[in-house]
Amino acid sequence: MHVSFINLLTALGALASLANAYHNDYTFAARDNLDELTTSTRSLDHIRKSPDA
Repeated sequence: MHVSFINLLTALGALASLANAYHNDYTFAARDNLDELTTSTRSLDHIRKSPDA
């Protein structure tokens, strides 16, 4: 099978782009989950410290 150098570079570039997009989505989701967890923890702390509770 004959694969030209240009085709190989194009395929590698597409793969790198896909991996980068996946990494960015994963990082964003992880940050979003961490932010949500932090917000939930703050809410719980506020409830615990509230004199009405």
